Amino acid sequence: MSSSCGVGASNVKIKIQNNPRPDDGFGGQDNIEASWSDKFETWAKMEKQGGREVFSNRQTETRSMYKFTLDFPLGSKTVLSTDRVLIGARTFNIHSVENVEQRNRTLVIIAEEGISD
Repeated sequence: MSSSCGVGASNVKIKIQNNPRPDDGFGGQDNIEASWSDKFETWAKMEKQGGREVFSNRQTETRSMYKFTLDFPLGSKTVLSTDRVLIGARTFNIHSVENVEQRNRTLVIIAEEGISD
């Protein structure tokens, strides 16, 4: 069953996760292994925006960009560009988060699948 958001029917349930790495004391974060934790789940409209192939470490990797449109999260639920989107076993690293027209109604997330963090 899907919910709807302001721009059309939602087609996928997503999970937003964060990785609260401790401050290294010099304005950065400690270089420790990623330990992702769930922030919240919601319905979103998922649209593929394009893709590309990257040659790295003698391998070709396919990377795809996606746009997720969702109702603006209520309360203390926030989405940051340091978070990630999860759909089952698929991971999407967030590149940008936009509060559409700064109206606190619709949030647009641009994220890339096919890379690990």
